Amino acid sequence: MGRRYESDDWLEFLTGSDDQPDYAKETQKKFEDRVDGLLNSAVVTGIISQDEYDDLDPKQVAFLSYASLVGHGVGLWEGDEDWHEGFEELVMESKRLRDLSQRLESEAVYDDD
Repeated sequence: MGRRYESDDWLEFLTGSDDQPDYAKETQKKFEDRVDGLLNSAVVTGIISQDEYDDLDPKQVAFLSYASLVGHGVGLWEGDEDWHEGFEELVMESKRLRDLSQRLESEAVYDDD
């Protein structure tokens, strides 16, 4: 059976380690903040409706965004919601988000098991 996670613990879930250094947690927070900024932009541009935005979990979207950027995200978005495809395009086009994902990947501690 696969490992389950809470949306606040998405980095720990992906790395298999519950012991992340403070600097990786800070980068994770910056990454989540940038995703939230993109979500707000997506509402303004009509990619996401305000009702959809109100119903989503920003940390879950951060997890999907990070997974897409670092190559773990094949099939995760799945197009379950109308806004997924358009938002994932914003994620993939964001240089700042891509830079933060690479920084986070290099700072995170991975479990060797």
